[in-house]
Amino acid sequence: MKLTYRHGDVALWKADGMPKGLKRMVATSGRVILARGEATGHHHQMEAKAVEVYERTTVKLPSGLAEALFLRVLAPTKIEHIGGEHDTKVVDPGDYWVVQPRRYTPEAIVRSVD
Repeated sequence: MKLTYRHGDVALWKADGMPKGLKRMVATSGRVILARGEATGHHHQMEAKAVEVYERTTVKLPSGLAEALFLRVLAPTKIEHIGGEHDTKVVDPGDYWVVQPRRYTPEAIVRSVD
């Protein structure tokens, strides 16, 4: 597994194929939200027509266990952050784990947010 794309507080790790048993989620708005911008209200998103997204599950990354979405990109697709805090990137076709990194505070381990 290799960290392939970084988009603000969202990381896409190249996956070695699809895990068995994950349920596909349906994008109702034509967009796939990878992470919601809790601090700014701006989301990291991709067009749904070229992306299949599956339910969250726990994955083992080099840094340890993480909760992640499984993403199958069928054609080169932009990842955008509405609000412009991060440059738009184009994600190549393939299978990815979408992880929102966490950070340590004395009170708890918390998810990084934009």
